[in-house]
Amino acid sequence: GGRREGLREAERFYARALALAAPGTDAALELGLRHGRALLAITDLRRATEELLATRDASAAAGLDAVRCGAIVALANIYGKQGRAADAQALLDEAQALAEAIGDRELQVRTAYELSRTRAWFEGAADQALDELRAAVRLAEALSNRELTIEGHMRVGTMLFNAGRLEQADEHLALCT
Repeated sequence: GGRREGLREAERFYARALALAAPGTDAALELGLRHGRALLAITDLRRATEELLATRDASAAAGLDAVRCGAIVALANIYGKQGRAADAQALLDEAQALAEAIGDRELQVRTAYELSRTRAWFEGAADQALDELRAAVRLAEALSNRELTIEGHMRVGTMLFNAGRLEQADEHLALCT
């Protein structure tokens, strides 16, 4: 209950802020990305896709590569949830190249998280995905990014749980708390 309502409130906050921002500005594009992610979090995938596609295109035109990359990664997450493996993989290849080109280590971590999930879900390469995910978590830790580190441990724990490796899963999930 409470977490879901908090996510819905965040979505409403970003929608209000976006309505107040001057269209096409850097601030509006960043808010578009945050709003798209909030829509994704509450699983409003149709609206999230619309917001993220618009943000991706507008940020590309404005030369805001980090915002564009963030939108691409979020779109890949949506496409993965929809079972669109090839579309998700193509976006993640684009995001990985872009994150490396601009040297944005946080986006490199976000992209690696999504790539590992795609590898585990669609390629059945759970061990390879876990190795890549653990490397991305180490990078998040090196960046001292608490949010990304917690997310990474959640992803590792969930992947291990789904593989029936409960003791190992518990170690990572305990780190999240």
